[in-house]
Amino acid sequence: MNKQSLDFLYEGSALVRFCKGKNISVPKEFSVLRKRDIKESLTDQSKHTRYSLKRPKYLYQFFPSNDIGIKIIRVDVLIAPKWSIDKTKAMVEDAFQNVKRIKRAHFYVPVKSQIYNQLIELGGRSRGQELLATTDDGLKYLSQYEYDNDVKVVKLSKKYRDEIADIEYLAHKYSKSSRCENFPRKMFLWFVDHLIENKVEALVAVEDGRAIGFIVPSITKARIGHIMSVSVHPDDQGRGVSKLLYYEAMKYFKKNKIRVYAGVSSTNEVLAFSKKLKRKPIYAYLELVRK
Repeated sequence: MNKQSLDFLYEGSALVRFCKGKNISVPKEFSVLRKRDIKESLTDQSKHTRYSLKRPKYLYQFFPSNDIGIKIIRVDVLIAPKWSIDKTKAMVEDAFQNVKRIKRAHFYVPVKSQIYNQLIELGGRSRGQELLATTDDGLKYLSQYEYDNDVKVVKLSKKYRDEIADIEYLAHKYSKSSRCENFPRKMFLWFVDHLIENKVEALVAVEDGRAIGFIVPSITKARIGHIMSVSVHPDDQGRGVSKLLYYEAMKYFKKNKIRVYAGVSSTNEVLAFSKKLKRKPIYAYLELVRK
């Protein structure tokens, strides 16, 4: 592909379009890394690439991957085509025929696009949405609340290791829409240990010495904020704990001059709250199972 085509793909990136819509400068670090990633991805021989820059324009890639430990075929639709459902059906068959012995395929597509609706019609099931938002919008909404003075927010430490693993396990177990509802507790314990060992920024809501909530507001090399996880103990939900955690996360992003943040969620609870923070669904993960 020539430079013009690469520039076209970069300009079509979800975050670039989001920033332009919000009249925010795209972080220089993101631009450099995104352009490099596009170029490397298109020349990666391990990925199956299909594209046409003539009408109807389309570009998708598929390759073996995994989603939270489950083997999948990942299908990245970089340019969403406007074509018939038969063409979308052929794309699905293309992925399954060329990547053997993997039962599930996850299609990463723009939310509510024509191809999104066609995949739903073909039996696609949502496995999550990628959300984008600005730190300022989050602060504006969250700063209007008064928070319980008895609940303190502290940095994650080994002291709270087991309690946080329990919170993550229980919050997902009792959420009907979570992708992790059947995960054993040891998976969440591994996750918490990973955060502690790698000194990842993570915040814990504590009341009377007991951990009741948890959020991970990380910052990527591309200078984009990322909410890796957020959860509140089932016994403490509905008390404004998640609002407090998001508020502290937004202040952390603001302090580090992060203007845009992302996150992926499948739970109805997070997606409903996200609307109030003006977190915009950009991409969806739709799962189809090999027949």
